[in-house]
Amino acid sequence: MSSRIVPLADSRFAPFTRLSTALAGLSLVAVLALSACAPQSLPNQPPPDQPEAAADESAVVTSSTQVNDESQNVDVQDLGNDEIASLPPDQVYVEPIIARPEALKVGLLVPLTGARQAEGKALLDAAQMALFEVGDDRFTLVPADTASTPDGARLAANKVVDSGVSLVIGPLLSDEAKAAAPLVRARGVNMVSFSNNPSAAGGGVYLMGHMVAPEIDRLVGHARANELRRFAILAPGDGYGRLVTEQARRAVAEVGGTLGVQLLYPPSANPPELDKVVQTLASGERFDALILPDGGPRLSRVLPLLLQYGVDPATIRFLGTSLWDDPKLREEPALMGAWYVSPSPEGRAAFKKRFADAYGYEPGQFAAIGYDATALAVALAKGTAGPDFSTQAIGDARGFAGTEGIFRFMPDGTSERGLAVVEIGTGGTINLVSPALDRFPTSATAGSAGSGQ
Repeated sequence: MSSRIVPLADSRFAPFTRLSTALAGLSLVAVLALSACAPQSLPNQPPPDQPEAAADESAVVTSSTQVNDESQNVDVQDLGNDEIASLPPDQVYVEPIIARPEALKVGLLVPLTGARQAEGKALLDAAQMALFEVGDDRFTLVPADTASTPDGARLAANKVVDSGVSLVIGPLLSDEAKAAAPLVRARGVNMVSFSNNPSAAGGGVYLMGHMVAPEIDRLVGHARANELRRFAILAPGDGYGRLVTEQARRAVAEVGGTLGVQLLYPPSANPPELDKVVQTLASGERFDALILPDGGPRLSRVLPLLLQYGVDPATIRFLGTSLWDDPKLREEPALMGAWYVSPSPEGRAAFKKRFADAYGYEPGQFAAIGYDATALAVALAKGTAGPDFSTQAIGDARGFAGTEGIFRFMPDGTSERGLAVVEIGTGGTINLVSPALDRFPTSATAGSAGSGQ
């Protein structure tokens, strides 16, 4: 099967050699098998909840039989390597036993227990899929459970760097990345986190998450190019909503538009609170385009109120971020004709199908990032001059081509993507209205951020 992520050359993609899907020597140093699931390898049928190690590279993992709710508040910050056995039963940590000495190790920090364990499972499954599709028997992934907490991320980071990894992938959220980063950087190792919070970037930490700034710049730029000049924004009053609002101010000003009404609603707003905010929006300055940077059930509660108070999508273009890439949300009547920014729709759809065919469930929003981060590590391991996980290699300004299109890392550790703009059609279908870039402008520069190997 061919590689799904390749470095971008100056004028064309540089493909990898085709790899056999029968990678019998593929190494996963730690078996992450929860006790409720029988371990299996990745066959042509949907695999089990967790992967199995190769027969000649088995490893011991401490796992639990059930989650103890009373253990959620445990502070693992002061636990040393000798205290692993005393961890509460809802946390799973890796203890590698045997690995080929010549194997190239990459750490993977994911939440396999706690509040984010569903996302962690999808990330681990996607990483395993990337190994089968683009890896080889020299590449070893060392996963560790962050337990969905900063303290868990710190302990997990300590475990993987102690195993001698050359790169760390993960963790998922910015507070976890901030907790893990000092331990990783102290070993001269770079980290590629799944977060999209700029405050976690820099100093050898790179973010794979979908960044707010490029999405809003792309969305506003496309809207302005289509004669939309007067913008408004209605956003949740959380960190994400505030970040989008700040970026919208900059982006609208840069394209010569005006941003009038700017309203935030409490993330946990009840119907009366939302009602009041939407009334204020509807009675304010007139606008041509409304930015709605939210998703899921919360946005589904906002949309009927917009229609109720006369914010008509027939005359006002609704604009969204990649949070709208949700088939259920796209069926909302108010979003018919709306635009949102997305990675390559074709690439994303193809990845989702491959993932669902392999594992028997939908991958969710983070899995593709987990796949691309793992495939990126493989790409860096196959450099023409040998494995290279340096800041120069990671920050190559030409970027990389992944499952969701092109991406690259900027000097501050944030990332930039080639983004498309799509329009929501009948029954939640999407129509491409502005394709994603297939290569980055050569005049722009990416590169390293801070220290690191």
